[in-house]
Amino acid sequence: MLLPVRFLPSSLINGLFLLVVWILIYIVWVPEVQASRRVDIYSVSQLVLDQSKAIRQQAAATALSSVIIRVAGNTQVLNNPQIKQALGQASSYLLQYSYESTSQTITLAGDVRPARRLLMQFSAAKIQDLFKTVQLAIWPDIRPEVLLWVVADKQGRTLLDGQAEEVMLFKEAAVERGLPLSIPLLDLTDRQELSVRRLWALDESTIRNASSRYDSEAVLAGRVIENASGLWRASFIFLHNDQHLYFNASGINQQQVSRKIIGRVADYLSSFDAMVVSKDGTTPLMTMTVDNISTFASYMKLLTYLEALPAVASVAVRRVDGESIMLDLGYHGTLKKLLYTLDASNVLESVNTQVLVEGTSVIYRWR
Repeated sequence: MLLPVRFLPSSLINGLFLLVVWILIYIVWVPEVQASRRVDIYSVSQLVLDQSKAIRQQAAATALSSVIIRVAGNTQVLNNPQIKQALGQASSYLLQYSYESTSQTITLAGDVRPARRLLMQFSAAKIQDLFKTVQLAIWPDIRPEVLLWVVADKQGRTLLDGQAEEVMLFKEAAVERGLPLSIPLLDLTDRQELSVRRLWALDESTIRNASSRYDSEAVLAGRVIENASGLWRASFIFLHNDQHLYFNASGINQQQVSRKIIGRVADYLSSFDAMVVSKDGTTPLMTMTVDNISTFASYMKLLTYLEALPAVASVAVRRVDGESIMLDLGYHGTLKKLLYTLDASNVLESVNTQVLVEGTSVIYRWR
């Protein structure tokens, strides 16, 4: 039997009121973290001539190579002897496959033939077990979103939208490497904030300001041009946290250039986020103290933020003392990489992270 609110004890009413308040505070004060996106890195599609077993096995080997590059975040992984051996048994990593009809064709020795699309889904568990066995770093499938600005010289310098051929090729290259891309709106605000001239000049300050309205964690901005001899060249600036890098590439076509630039970005980002997972599943611990946790809202924001970090395997509260909280963080990869991630945060301020040994206690202040 439910009692009307007026008949409930005042202590219970007060308790329920406080519970509702804390729930609302938690909902409102979920921490603002930089945009990342979950990427499907285990699915690949490929055009094939027919549905024969031999063709499927050949396609599976090529597709598994692509998946392994996505998982590792770099192409050097294919040089590993055990990875090479796994590629010879690609079908054993295939979870499911299907075929689709297409209007596309494949040209073989001058003969144009109709093609079918082979859709392949590989086993994430088996591939991750392979990486654990070989002790190779895994780039988690929640990855930083990269905002892409492109200007091209096409009978005059032009800021390109998401439907431009050059941008589409960058998108395709990003899918190949498992890198989430976003394209600016290119509305009046964008065009006022970032002129073609400033983008062509790779003006870092202007590009950062124009990109600030978007929620992307990184920015890739640059120019592509075809010279008189038909060679394509690209020059880009890559912005990530407070870092800036310059990437240049050349090739015989636009696709080659876009793959090179996106490859540099994927190599860079995976070098920070990829982690080696121990064979037995255990993770090292770091003790962490965070000051200035003055409210329940900031307490929940901190826990939610830490649990969302790819490098963090577990979060356990050891002690709360006034406005300070001590936690044990289980982490993947190296302690140095974890500390770099924390130091790059916009919600934590480093107070003492000098001693880089397992079990050390580091101190941060909540902003």
